[in-house]
Amino acid sequence: TLENLLAGTYQAKITDSRGCQTEASIRVITPNPILIENIVVQAPICAGSFDGSISFTTTGGTPPYRFAWQNTPDKRVIDAKSWEIKSATAGLNYLGAGTYNLLLTDAQGCSVEQTFNLIDPAPLKIDLGGNRTLCTDQTWLADASIADTKATYIWNGPDGFTAQTAAATLQKAGTYTALVTDSKGCQAQDDITIKIDETAIASEYSASSHAFVEESIIFINLHSSGPEKTTWILPESPSLQVLNQNNKVLELAFIHAGVYTVGMHASLGSCEKTFQKTVSVLNKNENYNPGTSEISHFIKTFKL
Repeated sequence: TLENLLAGTYQAKITDSRGCQTEASIRVITPNPILIENIVVQAPICAGSFDGSISFTTTGGTPPYRFAWQNTPDKRVIDAKSWEIKSATAGLNYLGAGTYNLLLTDAQGCSVEQTFNLIDPAPLKIDLGGNRTLCTDQTWLADASIADTKATYIWNGPDGFTAQTAAATLQKAGTYTALVTDSKGCQAQDDITIKIDETAIASEYSASSHAFVEESIIFINLHSSGPEKTTWILPESPSLQVLNQNNKVLELAFIHAGVYTVGMHASLGSCEKTFQKTVSVLNKNENYNPGTSEISHFIKTFKL
């Protein structure tokens, strides 16, 4: 005789005193087993929030049921009393992300276990970039926008500065904070510190406004003294050909017609500024109309 067996299939082999044998397969079943059904797991709406929930219905077994919960990995017992109810519906509310283990026991001591996983959504983030130093007459456009047309924005800064737009123009020294709330109520915050340097930064360069394809275009840095460092900013185009490049001169050519923007980034101490010019590149068979100018041809070469 075997007792206290779990549900399953058992093989019995019997041998008598003469060595004769017989075998039998015996299946032990659980009458009216406990079932956890209609499971609904609601993850937290925002990363780090505690508005998730678990719900389900219980059938089978012998009511009333006892529900003991445990949250891993810290093994925190959510309900130390193993609360006892007669209703077939049970669950938990106001949950954060994590793994929740349920031990459900009926009035006869039969039990079943179930694991539920609640996963945080990706956190909402904004990035205002690094801190900036502005020079004389400079401003900085800081952008906190996210891909949510119903998001709201609140900016705060020095001297009572406030704004409620995705981007804000900053021009005074101090720390500015942007708080973004998306359409689900999730929030993200970032700040940026603006410093002011009274240095006046200036840099100019000359270039033709028009050119033909495959012909050289020369950009000349006109400041022999001024910015400590200048860097040419080239257009990202497969049509671009760099013929010569140094701190003073940039020589380019384009193999396809189009309008291209070439810039120069200048820095002096902690101050930075970017200057840009556009060049229209024409096909060689196109006519260039300079308006009221009486000049009928491009200047092919020149000397300083």
